[in-house]
Amino acid sequence: MAKYLFICFNLSFVLFLLCSCNPSRSDLYGLYELQTINVDGIDRSHSPEFIEFKQDGSFALSLVKGDYLGFYELTGSILKLSSESGGRFNADWSLTILPNQIILKGLDDGYKVTEMYFSIIDKVPDFDDFEERVLGTWQIYKTRDNGDVKHVATTFMQIDAKSYRIEVDGQMVENGASVINTRHHKVVFESDDVMWEAWFYGKELRLTNPKNGFQYDLRRVD
Repeated sequence: MAKYLFICFNLSFVLFLLCSCNPSRSDLYGLYELQTINVDGIDRSHSPEFIEFKQDGSFALSLVKGDYLGFYELTGSILKLSSESGGRFNADWSLTILPNQIILKGLDDGYKVTEMYFSIIDKVPDFDDFEERVLGTWQIYKTRDNGDVKHVATTFMQIDAKSYRIEVDGQMVENGASVINTRHHKVVFESDDVMWEAWFYGKELRLTNPKNGFQYDLRRVD
């Protein structure tokens, strides 16, 4: 009898753990901003994306290309998103809910292992907030070129509202006009015709050339 009770107790305990590990739909309600997207182990640049999960089983999506409505289903830890936006917001994801954050993990485009990290926010921020974060003096401490990582010393970039300058060892090597596209999170420098993708990794700034994948890693110094 005691052995039977012990087995039942352990089975109940295991079932409790399994149930408690599954996220609750009520914990999902709220407005979130995409902070980081990792594809095949590499953090990627991304445009501003916001998603709001509502109690009626619908969600509102705000992307650069437009605003969309969709529906979601939560079964265990699997979150199924259905929307006309297509892509990753019309797919199934493994959901993890953390304090003030959710993580969606799955296969983007059917084969790329993707993790998306969203932070809960009170309201969609003004686009001007992005420009304020970009402006200032930054140290270019690392470059990435198709997996080739190089550390850079004593190289600094100053980005103002309408201009930029780059200094190496205290000597200016490049300067000119710049344009910050707040809506699409891109920066254009006068020296080339590329719209660099500007995104943040924590407090650090990343500038990525979408044509060849070349990237600058920058730390704020002011």
